[in-house]
Amino acid sequence: MAELREQLSEFIGFKPDEICFPETERAQRLFRKIIADQRMATNIVIDDFHFLLRTGYNGKGGRLIHIGCNATRM
Repeated sequence: MAELREQLSEFIGFKPDEICFPETERAQRLFRKIIADQRMATNIVIDDFHFLLRTGYNGKGGRLIHIGCNATRM
């Protein structure tokens, strides 16, 4: 949990000791999924950005990267 707390603190800007995790097993699984989804989305955007820097276009015919948001509720 300490490693997860460190990683989360990088995302949200809180100190690791200021972060309290969900208490139920179901809430903890959902929390881990949200963090993993955020990391995957970040990787996709970074990959698209690197492609844009190399080629001058986004691979879809434009010069912009469009970032979507998917909000998840507990």
